[in-house]
Amino acid sequence: MKYFSLIILIFSVFRVCCQDTLMYSIKKTDTIPTDEFRIDSVGLGCFSNKTFEHSGGYLRCLRIGSINIKMKQNEVEKMLKDPVKIIENDDGQTFIYLLPTSEEYYPYLAITYKKKKVLSIQLTGFSTTSDFSFSSITLGTHYKKVLEILGKPHKITKVPDINGLLWDYTPFPFSIEFVNKKVYSIKVSDIKE
Repeated sequence: MKYFSLIILIFSVFRVCCQDTLMYSIKKTDTIPTDEFRIDSVGLGCFSNKTFEHSGGYLRCLRIGSINIKMKQNEVEKMLKDPVKIIENDDGQTFIYLLPTSEEYYPYLAITYKKKKVLSIQLTGFSTTSDFSFSSITLGTHYKKVLEILGKPHKITKVPDINGLLWDYTPFPFSIEFVNKKVYSIKVSDIKE
């Protein structure tokens, strides 16, 4: 009897330890803010106007804070302080904006403009005191909450430069980087980028 109990205990421990760490449960739609990505029983989609858009019409959800893809550059500049750096590249110009924080290292927004419109937005850092989020995901959000909101990524890649992981949600044009199981960077891009 002792051996049988020991075998059951070992099997139970093994089952708990080896569970898929990318498990999640689908949240009810009545608690979802509009214009945010969410996972539902069909798949990942943009929840807007009380309905899900699973293919194509998700431009409204491609935003970080109140800055969205295709927004005019002068509208963004009214919301943010002067950039600390401007980088010329093939796609256009990338403006780097520092954000307030209570941490030692400043988080930043990297916004690429092409023809005076937002082409991509990247939020990077450990935390910010500003209200910048992507689909209710902020810097420092634990990966399990990201799973509850977006579901499993299409692809996971190691990122040695930050000693972290990149979750890619292709065909949707956004990705999230994690350091120590918490969100370190969020990038959204133009659908046609």
